Amino acid sequence: MEARLSDITRALDAESRKLRRWSYAWSGTYAAAAVTQTALLPFIHGGARTDLAVGAASAAFGSASLFLLPMRITGAGGKVHDLPQTLSPCERLAQAETLFRRAASDERLSGGVLAHGGNVVFNVGLGLLLGAGFGRWKSGIISAAVGTAVGETNLLTAPQGLPALWERYPAGPPVQLQLVPLAWPGGGGGAAALGTF
Repeated sequence: MEARLSDITRALDAESRKLRRWSYAWSGTYAAAAVTQTALLPFIHGGARTDLAVGAASAAFGSASLFLLPMRITGAGGKVHDLPQTLSPCERLAQAETLFRRAASDERLSGGVLAHGGNVVFNVGLGLLLGAGFGRWKSGIISAAVGTAVGETNLLTAPQGLPALWERYPAGPPVQLQLVPLAWPGGGGGAAALGTF
């Protein structure tokens, strides 16, 4: 039982470290793009100014989302560490398994079809905004293509270790074995293995 709890803790801690590194790298990249484009706005005029404004807003949104979204997964490890010691071992393991399962589900969802579809829809939407809204069709097409490619790279480089670990996690309650010494009348003895399920 303690071994399972330790395995869950190690898995969540390791994945949280990977997610934080990934999140900080990408959110920093998006933030730098947003700041750079915003800083250039006073010096750019005409349609290119519109391109920069939309690009800066898009990059700022990407940076903010990468700070907030991974928290559902990285927070699971901290919650396991914070489980009250007053709980019985079975209760602590059950709650840790629930957190593990939810984190694995969230991670699978964050890299699944909906995430990839959302990336395409978001970037195509920005392209249509530039094209239909401001008459910047060439910029809109370039923005949609580049934004989709960057977004796909972001999703494909995200850590995805928890779903596979959860699939390999043993089902059912842990088996505990205990050796009990036996003494026979008149001398002699032995040992018995008792199991709890």
